[in-house]
Amino acid sequence: MVTLAEGQTIQLPAFSQSGVYTTVLVPNGGSISVGGFSHMRQSRVRYAPPFFGNIFPNRSITSSRGSGQMSVNVWVHDLHAMDRALLAAGNEQQTEPKKKKPAVRRKPRPQD
Repeated sequence: MVTLAEGQTIQLPAFSQSGVYTTVLVPNGGSISVGGFSHMRQSRVRYAPPFFGNIFPNRSITSSRGSGQMSVNVWVHDLHAMDRALLAAGNEQQTEPKKKKPAVRRKPRPQD
């Protein structure tokens, strides 16, 4: 026997998105605080039952607050300069003649 649910309510989460579009000059290894934001939401609801009128009113107040901060740390990687340095180091190793290690001489064993 299969029972189907009727009148189901699904509440999806509420979300919001904030962004900043700007241009700044920051030195290599430096950091900058782009800015911050805050928000507040408040709502009031008053409900009175139909037969009792204002005798038994139902009131509710809800509020929410939030804030955020955005900062950026900067590291500049000059890949062309890194490639040039690696290629130069590789060329230096190829042009240097390989040094031969001196041969190790062993003493002869005494014979019995």
